[in-house]
Amino acid sequence: MENIAGNFIMIFILLANFLFVLFILCIERKNPSLALSWILALVFLPIIGFILYLLFGTNIVIRKKKTLEMKRQQDLFYHLSTITRIKLKGDSLALQHKELFTYQKLLNFNYNVGTCPCTFHNDVQIFIDAQEKYFQLLHDIKQAKESIHLLYFIIRDDKIGRKIIAALAKKAKEGVKVRLLYDHAGCILTPSRTFAPIIDCGGEVKRFFPISISNYLRVNFRNHRKIAVIDSKIGYLGGMNIGDEYMGLSPEHSPWRDTHLRIQGESVYFLQSRFIEDWLFACNYRNVEQFSDSEKFFPPVNQECIIPMQIVSSGPDTAEEEIKWNLMNLLNSAKSTVCIQTPYFVPDESFIEAIKITVLSGIKVMIMIPHKTDNMVVHKVSLSYLGELLDYGVEVFLYPGFLHAKMMVIDETVATIGSANMDMRSFSLNFEVNAFFYNEEFAKRCKRIFSDDMKEARPFTLQEYNNRNWGERMIEGVFRLLAPLL
Repeated sequence: MENIAGNFIMIFILLANFLFVLFILCIERKNPSLALSWILALVFLPIIGFILYLLFGTNIVIRKKKTLEMKRQQDLFYHLSTITRIKLKGDSLALQHKELFTYQKLLNFNYNVGTCPCTFHNDVQIFIDAQEKYFQLLHDIKQAKESIHLLYFIIRDDKIGRKIIAALAKKAKEGVKVRLLYDHAGCILTPSRTFAPIIDCGGEVKRFFPISISNYLRVNFRNHRKIAVIDSKIGYLGGMNIGDEYMGLSPEHSPWRDTHLRIQGESVYFLQSRFIEDWLFACNYRNVEQFSDSEKFFPPVNQECIIPMQIVSSGPDTAEEEIKWNLMNLLNSAKSTVCIQTPYFVPDESFIEAIKITVLSGIKVMIMIPHKTDNMVVHKVSLSYLGELLDYGVEVFLYPGFLHAKMMVIDETVATIGSANMDMRSFSLNFEVNAFFYNEEFAKRCKRIFSDDMKEARPFTLQEYNNRNWGERMIEGVFRLLAPLL
């Protein structure tokens, strides 16, 4: 009887596995490499693979949730998008501006795919040092009169984390409306009491996708954005979270190199809109009316500086991979050079093919990743993909510390900086936001940053890659099969 029961259980597991494989093939039909990775997990780990897929594999639930909530959202989103367009008058939308005719294809793509208008009047400051960024952010927080909106993937309970929390609490006590949104997975090691001073002083703190038994199907979806909006007039975005390690205070990752932006001008409207949408999502769309005052949250802009730009968001709640498609579109538009900085390089096949096509078209492609890493598995997979590209003529550089910047520069004319890494997680699973710039002077500033980093970096050569021993190759091969799951 025990053998019969055991056989029945085994047959049931195999049948369930077979049906689940068919399910994955249907659901992941747009991403065959991801489907293959999950099928391998099911084959070699039948029960565990099933559980892992439920936890980390599907975004059906999040899209269904998005659909069910769309009716509640649509009035707000229409209101926000209408406000941003009404506020941007004359040549501010820039789509037909004669100086941007060269970029018309890129501008139209962003507008049609992500409804991202190009704003014209913006001033942008680039930070490549976290201490400078935190100093300026704290200054702006201390000067705030109306509202402070912060959204971060990681906020540490350390020196800089507590300093920023204290500054936010002080402003909340003064009557400034403080809203802080953090990703629960990213802040899983940060005690909730860390944020208590803000709440005690009248501010609001929310978690994005709280990790719990009831929310287990959303644990794999993370809000990786780093956004700050001060008094609806100053905006921040980029790669820097809030933590001492970003200032190089973590010996194993020092020196730490990152890139962040401070924006004043019309594009702040879209950072504000992005924050409000994420905030209300975290609040289950309660109290939508608190953001109904357009003059408060989208005040008139008087900015003389001219840097045309678009704010592009992406996430698992949409069918399109907006940021990935934009990056591929930039590659396709390149005429001479492409410079890429990313901490992780684990893209899908379509992105790899786009780079191969670019370099085979005679374009010089340079990719820089860190020599030090906070994830050895992902680092090995990154080197595997880059080793493949070396064979096609791509130049690869290893930065001596931990390079956390996410930047691409095309022909010294177009640049993008944001939160999205060049990997499948950022392209498909994370909520991300990037800024795209159409200005030669700004792009040249970005190219100079890349060139300065190259002085510190060393080349990663094809010979070095081919000299890997058989053990490294075997481990690398296994990890690469699982790349879509990393």
